[in-house]
Amino acid sequence: MKPKEKSTFAKNLRLELSNCVPIIPGSRLEVYNRRYQWDPEVDSKQILLKFKILPGKKGEITFDTIQRTLDEMIRNRDITPISRNPSTAMLDSNYGFVHKSMCYIPNSLK
Repeated sequence: MKPKEKSTFAKNLRLELSNCVPIIPGSRLEVYNRRYQWDPEVDSKQILLKFKILPGKKGEITFDTIQRTLDEMIRNRDITPISRNPSTAMLDSNYGFVHKSMCYIPNSLK
């Protein structure tokens, strides 16, 4: 896949995921890293994508709710809107939407 195609795919995926939750498209969910990493635990050509869930305003859906909702929808993709969109339909129901903590790296170690 060419870099422009990867970028377009990531943008479409972000918008489709935002619509599924639902949150305002482009407001709380963004692709964290444009680099793509092959999944070392799978023998196929699956890639791992990193997304960042941005903080919301008071009264908006919480980080935990967004993460849990996306995880459940992806894991149960056959009965959720995830399977109806071109980009989200490619997501692995066995993996889901996994939360991994961000590590703080002091500037002196970068």
